[in-house]
Amino acid sequence: MIIIGQILGFIYLIIFVISFQFKKLETLMKIRIVSKIIATLHYLFLSAYSGAVSQFISIFPNYFSYKYQGQKKNKIIAFLFIIIFFISGIITYQNIYDTLPIIGSILTVIAIFQTNTKYVRAFQLIISPFFLAYNIVSHSYAGIIMEILVVISCLIGMVRLDKSK
Repeated sequence: MIIIGQILGFIYLIIFVISFQFKKLETLMKIRIVSKIIATLHYLFLSAYSGAVSQFISIFPNYFSYKYQGQKKNKIIAFLFIIIFFISGIITYQNIYDTLPIIGSILTVIAIFQTNTKYVRAFQLIISPFFLAYNIVSHSYAGIIMEILVVISCLIGMVRLDKSK
């Protein structure tokens, strides 16, 4: 089961890292939803339940942030998902490390409800250390590599797409 989890982790890695190279928010969010489904399975196979729950829940704010982008109800939806993540953290808590994906997921909600991909990339630089630490503790080798590559991909995307003309 652990090998299947690691393989799924590498599939998740590839899809997620590629997502930051798209300028259009719609494309970025659709790719992230697919990657979150794979990540949920990845963490389940590694018995990293807090990570699995946070990845599964994160499918829905990704969808709603895209569906209601720029609308006033977006802030209400974001706030509701922050509460849902907080509650899921209480339910899945086994040790202090279980708070890392919850904190990362709460910050991710803030990031994905931005309408500018420039801010999504910038937020990811703040988010990645939480998931990196959790991946180390959970022995998610693909996750460790992924967070390093995500930071690199975000930086490349920032230079390539976000620089002032």
